[in-house]
Amino acid sequence: MKKLFFLFIGILLLNSCQYTMTEEIKCAKILGKERISKYVDGQDQSYYLIYTDKGEFTIEDDLLRGNFSSSHWYGKFQEGKTYTFKVGGYRSGFLSSYQNVYTEPVLCIDN
Repeated sequence: MKKLFFLFIGILLLNSCQYTMTEEIKCAKILGKERISKYVDGQDQSYYLIYTDKGEFTIEDDLLRGNFSSSHWYGKFQEGKTYTFKVGGYRSGFLSSYQNVYTEPVLCIDN
């Protein structure tokens, strides 16, 4: 039982390290955006999703990166405009997970 516990902790730590080490800067045109709400285990959960010409990204608060401004940043994205922002994490269609935006969007000069 101890081995399983330590294996589980090791996988969590490895995943956390890989997540925090993935960082990309995107310059992407906003094609659309929406707020996704789910009711899971008796709790309301929601996140923001933006659709761009470079893929889809979430905007969620992120304790590991010190991001607690997701609602503010989501409001700054305007459809049809191109922004530069940093993303981290992985995109997995099977797990319905997206890379997360973790810096404030800035209008992109390089269109």
